[in-house]
Amino acid sequence: MVMVVLMLACSSEQPAAESSPVPVETALSVQGDVPIMLSAFGTAEAYQTVSVRSQITARITKVHFKEGQDVKKGDLLVELDCRSNLAALRQAEANLLKDIAQARKAEQDVRRYAALVEKNYVSREEYDQVRTNNEALQATLKADQALVDSSRVQMQHCSIHAPIDGLAGRLQVDEGNILKAADVEVVSLNQIRPIHVTFAIPEKDLPRVRKYAAGKTLEAIATIPGEEKPEHGTLAFVNNAIDTSTGTITLKAVFANAENRLLPGQFVNVVLMLATIP
Repeated sequence: MVMVVLMLACSSEQPAAESSPVPVETALSVQGDVPIMLSAFGTAEAYQTVSVRSQITARITKVHFKEGQDVKKGDLLVELDCRSNLAALRQAEANLLKDIAQARKAEQDVRRYAALVEKNYVSREEYDQVRTNNEALQATLKADQALVDSSRVQMQHCSIHAPIDGLAGRLQVDEGNILKAADVEVVSLNQIRPIHVTFAIPEKDLPRVRKYAAGKTLEAIATIPGEEKPEHGTLAFVNNAIDTSTGTITLKAVFANAENRLLPGQFVNVVLMLATIP
């Protein structure tokens, strides 16, 4: 009986399966620099945004730009009908010339009466009256000059020029409409050369950013999704507070954007280069 049990035990053992080879990929070791960097999602923002408005009330007579046009600082954007302003300027200049003539005569009267009062040919009261008249005319001259200057400033506002280099947006008021002073936006200008890209990093990475930014300007690389060519810029701003709801801090980089590839509101992938290990 014992021999039968031993034979059954031996017959139940299976031969050991042979182990199959495991594929291994190989590569050549390469010596190179290792970058230390942070990755984030960012949003492009205009470097400057200016809302162009009229500073006087007048009718639009001519629009000199097209929507979406790249304009330069000082370019003429809009002309206004300022015939009434021109008439007011001419009236103010005429009043100034008239009062200048009267003021000159008043100064002559003061000198003449000063000699006469010394000889008792006129009374002191008459002399004082002449002097008072001269002083009043001098004050009138200052008021006239102020009115002329104000009218000339109004005439300068008859032509609206671009205050910055930028990309013109949509024209909000068509030619022929009347603009009220500082009422309706005519057009918005976005400066996109250079342009800002805002992104956020975790709070725990802030000490590293401060450490490496203390000794040099950090490079930022922005890539538009679906495109391979990156835009290169530099870190320009680190916010002064942590967003407690997300545990992140906002950073801002500036890019030259020479080809206008980045536009305000565009989402990009951002890499902030902190350092390089040789």
